[in-house]
Amino acid sequence: MGFHINFENNAHFNQEPNTRKECKKNFDALCADWKVTMEPQDMFWGAYLGGPMDKYEFQWTFNYTEK
Repeated sequence: MGFHINFENNAHFNQEPNTRKECKKNFDALCADWKVTMEPQDMFWGAYLGGPMDKYEFQWTFNYTEK
């Protein structure tokens, strides 16, 4: 899938807010100074998903799925 695992960058954090609006708000607030690897968008399986990398090169996922 194109991932290159190094000792320094093998952590991934996931955030699952309760609403789509909260997901976008959190993404925008936290990602102001981060490298955005994927803007939040609707996925074919029904999730709203986005992914940035923080300044320490940790990968994050912002994921909202309607319950």
